Amino acid sequence: MEINDPKLFAAFDKFGEWLSLPRHFSKFTIEQLEEKGFSPDLIELVQLRYRKDFGEKFCITKDMLHDWERCPEMQSRIKQNWKAWAKRLTPGVLGKFYEKLMLEGDAGRMNIWMKSVEEEGKDDGKVNVNIGIDNILKSMKADGEI
Repeated sequence: MEINDPKLFAAFDKFGEWLSLPRHFSKFTIEQLEEKGFSPDLIELVQLRYRKDFGEKFCITKDMLHDWERCPEMQSRIKQNWKAWAKRLTPGVLGKFYEKLMLEGDAGRMNIWMKSVEEEGKDDGKVNVNIGIDNILKSMKADGEI
């Protein structure tokens, strides 16, 4: 789809970003979204609950939004945008994951941590949790945490 008007192209791009956001996020308050690491531009998009709201904000007709959504290029934009906003939230997700890991210390979370961070068990697909725990304990002792 060819869009020559820069304002219209910007709205097309924002629409792809908006479509990529899970509607689940709209239940959170602005403060909760900020705590989760959402940028102001993402918060603005999350607050637009319906296509009608998006259309009013960006002065786009319902029919044009319908055409845009069916455009093959939009599907690739949605995928790109999903990855972009998800990556921006990674530090918060990792922080919460780490907190749960330290509180509960279950083997599943430990396996994920060791595969992702320590890169242990990459050869055979299995993680030696005991080696990982030993390394963490050594590190904590060295840092004076235990």
